[in-house]
Amino acid sequence: MDTSRQSLILVVNLRSTMAYDLHLLIGQMPVWISDINKAAPNLLDNFIVTTYLQYKNSYYMKSEIFSTSAELLEYLNGLVISAGDADQPTVAAINSAQSFSSAMHPASVVYVFADTPDSNGGPYNPKLSSNSVEMQTIQRMLAWRNKLVLLLSETDDAPMDYSDDSYDVFRRVVAATHGDVIVCEKTSVANIIDQLLPYYYQMENMAALYGVNPEQEVVLNIEADYPSQVVYILITSENAAVPGVLDQNGIQPRAETSGKYFKLIRTTVDATSEISVTSKKSSSVNVRVWINSANTVFLASNPDPTVDVGSAISTSELSSYTTAYIAGFTSVSQIKLVTYDTKAQSAPQVLNGNMTRGAECTYPYIFPAPQKSCTPGPFVQELTFTSGEITPIRLVPSFCAQPG
Repeated sequence: MDTSRQSLILVVNLRSTMAYDLHLLIGQMPVWISDINKAAPNLLDNFIVTTYLQYKNSYYMKSEIFSTSAELLEYLNGLVISAGDADQPTVAAINSAQSFSSAMHPASVVYVFADTPDSNGGPYNPKLSSNSVEMQTIQRMLAWRNKLVLLLSETDDAPMDYSDDSYDVFRRVVAATHGDVIVCEKTSVANIIDQLLPYYYQMENMAALYGVNPEQEVVLNIEADYPSQVVYILITSENAAVPGVLDQNGIQPRAETSGKYFKLIRTTVDATSEISVTSKKSSSVNVRVWINSANTVFLASNPDPTVDVGSAISTSELSSYTTAYIAGFTSVSQIKLVTYDTKAQSAPQVLNGNMTRGAECTYPYIFPAPQKSCTPGPFVQELTFTSGEITPIRLVPSFCAQPG
């Protein structure tokens, strides 16, 4: 499994209100891609773009793939915007972008530019039989280990509507795949592309919390492969000011960039070993911590321990083994898997792994089936192991589906 190259995947809505966003995206694209190429030379192998629009009885969705950024820019410059409905099929477009080409690389990043709630957002239904666009998208993203960033722009005259399932589906997909949903003013889109998105490459999560309340104080230990490695801490809030952040010394770390509803801190474990996220008001906050690393982990689930790879999701009421593929690390030993919910409130389950399946398997490491079946919904899998003189941590998103 080759994880040395990645695809840059764009999903862009073509509703007329996105004209300014598209203009800013085209203008910032050359510098954005250049920044990624400088940080990780030869990483981007191809560029996939999906555009979409829904208006009354008309439905448009198209995907293209390009081998160079120049071809991508030429294509973006030729896009035409048009009138569209108040809600757009964004989640369907995210799913379509990742099912379009066999040339798509795993562990890539899907960048979404939109400004409306989702037209397919229905009530939460974690059943496999639902076959909803939401469940299809979650399964596809987990199987490919792709990361998702939803950039939703708004204006004072047209603020984002958070009120029902048409927005809640974004919360659910992001929590299930350990991505980000960032709501921002349209005038801030260029700054986000320039100051935030260049750090979105080869992202390996060290922590991922969703829907936590900073009024109760959220405390996180900051981890990395080694103490001097750069760590990124992103705090996003929902329709409320970004809460305060203090380090282990009670000092507020400097923000690398920030907006109305987000704040990015760029630091190291040497400088920041712990953070606390606090607020005097109740709100819903997401906190994601990541490093940039080419070394990653894939996990799979199956009730039969002889199956090599298995499924990217688990099923409640079904006892399943977990298997692992570890890419980039050598001399791996002392493997431990800890699972907990996306708010880190449930009692963690700890499993110790081994390599009894043999190196001939694609996923050579195996963990015993847990005594307690999973609870329907998203959960976190935290893999810790020894590799040489370091003890890496890798967070892998997972989802527990209901049978039937």
